Amino acid sequence: MIKILVRARFAAMLAALTPKKKNQDPNKKPGKGMLVLMLVLYLYLGFIFMMLFFSAFFGISQIYLPSNMGWMYFSMFVILSFAMMFIGSVFTAKSQIFEAKDNDLLLAMPILPRDILASRMLVLLLLNYLMEAVVAVPAAIVWMLFGNGQFLTWLGFLLTVLALPFFGLAISCLFAWVISMITAKLPKSSFVTVAAFLLFFFAYFYLISNAEQYLTLFAENGDAIASSLGGILPLYWFGAGIADGNLWQLAVSLLIYILPFALTYYLLSRSFIRLLTTKKGSRHKVAEKASVVRAGNAQKALLKRELARLCSSSAYMLNCGLSIPLLLIVAVAAVVKRDTILSVFSEIGWNGINNILCCCFVLALCFLNSMALFTAPSVSLEGKTLWLIRSLPVSSADILRAKLKMHIVITAPVNLICGIVLAIAYTPSIPVILLLLIAPPLYCVWIANIGLICNLCHPVTDWINEAQVVKQGAAILLTMLFSTLPVFVLAAIGVVLAIFSYWLTLLFVCALIMLGVVLTYRYLMRGGVARWEGISA
Repeated sequence: MIKILVRARFAAMLAALTPKKKNQDPNKKPGKGMLVLMLVLYLYLGFIFMMLFFSAFFGISQIYLPSNMGWMYFSMFVILSFAMMFIGSVFTAKSQIFEAKDNDLLLAMPILPRDILASRMLVLLLLNYLMEAVVAVPAAIVWMLFGNGQFLTWLGFLLTVLALPFFGLAISCLFAWVISMITAKLPKSSFVTVAAFLLFFFAYFYLISNAEQYLTLFAENGDAIASSLGGILPLYWFGAGIADGNLWQLAVSLLIYILPFALTYYLLSRSFIRLLTTKKGSRHKVAEKASVVRAGNAQKALLKRELARLCSSSAYMLNCGLSIPLLLIVAVAAVVKRDTILSVFSEIGWNGINNILCCCFVLALCFLNSMALFTAPSVSLEGKTLWLIRSLPVSSADILRAKLKMHIVITAPVNLICGIVLAIAYTPSIPVILLLLIAPPLYCVWIANIGLICNLCHPVTDWINEAQVVKQGAAILLTMLFSTLPVFVLAAIGVVLAIFSYWLTLLFVCALIMLGVVLTYRYLMRGGVARWEGISA
């Protein structure tokens, strides 16, 4: 049974990457082009992270290997691997185990709850192995180049690589359990989940971005840091069991990795049904009040519906709205580091450095907006309830407009605020100020149109968990590609035209974006409406 459940989970994930075309024979296998494209993208991202960790392990090896402190090298490997797996799987565990769409259906079947839990955890375990590989491969290569080739060392490293994901999964599931229990009692649980994720996310990337400073600190205080961490026996055992080939320490380390997983599985399996059937929402009683219900505008009602759908899903907000805090962070950082940025670029000797920097900020804002993908999964998220919105006395065009407005209402004001802040801080010329204020919000409209078109062309309504369409859907990948590539075109045009006049840059860049907006909107109101009406739930 576990094998069948795991197979169904992977089949659903692949279906999100290779959606069937309209009127396609259901017995015919879908094309693999999108799957290959998604695989190439993931391999590219994995390569980028591997290079990052290779640089980190190279620096660590230069500090500790000459001093015969190989245990510290492998302790750092364990710490970085665990951090990578924890950040990458804690919220996935929350959605896959406790919030999957098919939980009620599976519990109604003659399937043991522990088998359902085991299948979910097995999928997450495989995900942990993939994330660990991003850290383990660079660590192994650096050790191969600068460490020793003892058999026991490589055996210990291999056993650690096989066992460590169990420990990472155990901690991730426990944290996901706690978060689910807390959010189950809160009326705004999605915002709590988003806040927790952003805290973990920015803390992790803050550490990664300051890795060079930490490596310098390691180099200056290597012995003191090693002695401090060496006082934490488990950390010392983790590293020494591999580096020194100490079988006793290695055995203790493997027990520490595996026993928490067994305990976590036991605890979750005993309370799995109760966890899944916990009533969501606030426990506070709401006093009933008599009120007059007034008729409202249909477009406003549809927009509120889209915003409510967004706010009710932490996965939707996290995966499609990550650029919103990033935009604000970039704007604030550009203002705080204004003097440093100007001094660095002034050494290059460019004329009109403020104008050039602000043009770069325009491109940066447009690029960050490519991660705002609210419309890309909006059609697929209707799922099996697609018939409900179709039964409303509103036109298909109005429904699509509401999805576009939801994206624009969220992203355009943020871009406008960032443009105003940067214009005040850097005081560029008037055409560049207008470019800052017009181009990024206009680009948001382009992305909204592209995202909705991609989802109408590649809808997935038979998803099991909404993470499939907000993380892995073909529409998400295509929207990212089609919203990122034009940035490079705008950059090329801007560089050429800025040589002659910033007014020309303003006119051509805005006109080009506006042309794309008009053409895509016209398609949505014609071909898009037809595709919407032809989607089957």
